[in-house]
Amino acid sequence: MIKRITNRQSNLLIIATGGFVLLMFLLSYSETGSPPHLTAQPSGPAYPEFYIAKSYTKRFDKQGQLDSTVGSESIIDIPNTDTARIQMPVMHTYSKGQQRWQITALTGLIYGHGEHLELEQRVTLSSADGSTTMKTPALKIYPKPKQAETDTPVTITSPHGFTRSKGIRADLASKEVFLPSTVRGQYHAIQ
Repeated sequence: MIKRITNRQSNLLIIATGGFVLLMFLLSYSETGSPPHLTAQPSGPAYPEFYIAKSYTKRFDKQGQLDSTVGSESIIDIPNTDTARIQMPVMHTYSKGQQRWQITALTGLIYGHGEHLELEQRVTLSSADGSTTMKTPALKIYPKPKQAETDTPVTITSPHGFTRSKGIRADLASKEVFLPSTVRGQYHAIQ
């Protein structure tokens, strides 16, 4: 047999249910019981903090002589990191006021405040006198100690031949180059 609910019991049930829902709402959205976030919120802006077009910078050594120059089509900040993307970089290194190398690439990353650069895509190092050219897909450059390195294949060309190597370490000030492994080359004898 089905027992019929009276209007009074029905009203008490609705009030109790409404009170329960209201209590749950207040607990969920109060200052002490705020609901958990379902997605992580970014810690900073999702857009670049800066964008530089047609940049050109110069660095000088302690004696006031030109140390390096870097030009590019653009530099764009990568949000929430300590890096920036550089497009079409052209870098010149100097030693005692004399240009040693010109370094170009299609793109790259600048880390920190220029502590090091990672250049990518068609990276070319050319000596100031044009006698030596090195090509590689990627290169890390450390401007302060004037050093460069890569583990990717490198092709070095000069008027008398070419050399290929897996990786390179170079001192950009002294023009000394170390080829760590798998070195092959072909040279024409000078008469």
